[in-house]
Amino acid sequence: AAKFLRKFRRSQWDVLRKGGVGGIDFGVIKKAKKSNLIKINYGSDLRKEFISTFGRAYEENPNEHDVIHLSLDAVENVASVVENIVKKINL
Repeated sequence: AAKFLRKFRRSQWDVLRKGGVGGIDFGVIKKAKKSNLIKINYGSDLRKEFISTFGRAYEENPNEHDVIHLSLDAVENVASVVENIVKKINL
């Protein structure tokens, strides 16, 4: 584990400390996983996807009062993000 840590430059650790998976190269995640040095918080990625999709739906339908109807695409997109992240992490 110590050898693995020494291989990372400062900039790579800055990326790893950021919230979410979006800015982290999956090659880095794969190396960290092999060394059992990994904890990934992808909640930021899911919140970002939900908020952006829900926001678009609301902007396109500003008079819609059915929040569940507005959120259907957001839920689908979040599920897709989860699927992609899980597949990449478990390669």
